[in-house]
Amino acid sequence: MSDDPFIKLAKNIEKFQKIIGYSFASITHLFRALLTTSYINDSKPGDKSFHDAYSTLGDSILHVICMEKALEKGENTKEGLTIYKMRYASNSQLHNIGLSIKLQNYVVWGKAELYPPVWIRSNKILANYVEALFGAVYLDGGMDAAKQVVKKLKILK
Repeated sequence: MSDDPFIKLAKNIEKFQKIIGYSFASITHLFRALLTTSYINDSKPGDKSFHDAYSTLGDSILHVICMEKALEKGENTKEGLTIYKMRYASNSQLHNIGLSIKLQNYVVWGKAELYPPVWIRSNKILANYVEALFGAVYLDGGMDAAKQVVKKLKILK
């Protein structure tokens, strides 16, 4: 049995999709979102990392979903919208969501990121992978799919 985290992710993909309540049409999006640059540098030198692009996209998608929800609830001031966004899309909140779904067990970490676990050093690290997950879902299934995962993960309580 291989200890390669990429193979581990591939073997557990169905379980992860059940956890997030979404099945990918193109699993490539999920792999790109969850592969760390460190893993790529360790195992596949010369390959490109897509994580940052997926994370940036996912951050934007999550903000749109938050703003939509805030407006639906009657918030109409810039300050109120900002507070709403900070409450539900903060690094701390997203880190906790990541822990609740055990996302750290599905991210394909590089060797240097495992000991000690990089995701406990800062809320931002795991939060970025939650955002990348939203980017992957959006690219795979569009805004409705992203909203579905946000709802399943209870981000906008």
